[in-house]
Amino acid sequence: MGVTDSFIVENGSAIYIPKDYFSFPFEYDFLTEKYRVIVLGERYQKIREVVDELGVKCFGRMSVEEVSKVTGLSEDLAKLAKQREYLEPLVLGEDEKEKLRLVEKAGLRWTYGGKFYSVIGKTDKGKAVKKLVELFRKEFGKVESIGIGDSPNDFSMLEVVDKPFLIGNKKIRNFRVVESFDEIFDEI
Repeated sequence: MGVTDSFIVENGSAIYIPKDYFSFPFEYDFLTEKYRVIVLGERYQKIREVVDELGVKCFGRMSVEEVSKVTGLSEDLAKLAKQREYLEPLVLGEDEKEKLRLVEKAGLRWTYGGKFYSVIGKTDKGKAVKKLVELFRKEFGKVESIGIGDSPNDFSMLEVVDKPFLIGNKKIRNFRVVESFDEIFDEI
């Protein structure tokens, strides 16, 4: 994708920071060829163990074709969507939502992104954004953070940024609601 800056993955489960991005040392969990990785969530294997016990439909058990069909993604993008390190998307029927309580009993969390529930570790987008913004402020001083979200799993992120924007859903909390990115660009 050509991303050369730091980024957060899988609903706040990890932060990837290019090796020489910050001029100061900071704690991280492991090193890849290009990144220092801060892990805030749980690894996929533990999450899958819990999900497998629930017996619900999840991306990990679905074919590329099935993921493509339920998401509307091309098969190439569906193949990428199946590649997980820290969370597992669920395809739940109305009668299966009680299984989310079992996720919590197993010591994990779940989020809802507008179409799918996802099982994750005890983290969220807000924790990850807060940590990354702290690192940016240590490096650059005053930094203004902007968050753009469109569903309930974005709330924790919108609560910790300086300028939160919620796209197109007027009935959710007290965030600034906008209908398009143009409105955001006009304001920032």
